Amino acid sequence: MEKNDLTHKTMTVEISGVSNKSKEEAINTAFQNLRSEIAKKDNCLIVYMKPVAVSVKELESEEYTERFLFLFMPRKREKVKVTLAVTVEYEALEIE
Repeated sequence: MEKNDLTHKTMTVEISGVSNKSKEEAINTAFQNLRSEIAKKDNCLIVYMKPVAVSVKELESEEYTERFLFLFMPRKREKVKVTLAVTVEYEALEIE
């Protein structure tokens, strides 16, 4: 029987995301960075990830008015920055 190089681990990381549209998109952007953040901290190949706990550390929302040619057609815009603390269970392949 061959050796199993797959290890089960748990880690808590802080991820952040920015969006010019909505809070939902900012959170999606943050979760897109999750795999790379774990890979930076633990030098391995991630096979499976499952977020276990998520908490919002910081949420900044800034509204501003955007205008065409500085005068016409004003519309409200929102810039959202979010920082999350995520506890993740993951399985990684140890390659040396």
